[in-house]
Amino acid sequence: MTVKTQHPTVGIPGANNWKPHYNKILDDFDVVIVLADGDTAGLEFGKKISRELGNVNIISMPEGEDVNSMMTKQGSEWIDERIRECITSGQ
Repeated sequence: MTVKTQHPTVGIPGANNWKPHYNKILDDFDVVIVLADGDTAGLEFGKKISRELGNVNIISMPEGEDVNSMMTKQGSEWIDERIRECITSGQ
């Protein structure tokens, strides 16, 4: 099953796989939203990216969940709604 959302995305397979040169990929975006896994490593990953880029909002998945599990359980609408809330609360 393929589920799509309407937002440009970059997937990083694991919190420890982020490389500093990836920052250049995201430099042109006004806002970067990190969809963090619902665990300590996911939240720490979001905080790390926030420190490096500065223009980051973090959306944490529920405890024990990741983006894939939430897309499967709730559908892309669930993710889209969290992103809309994040964008509109930052304006």
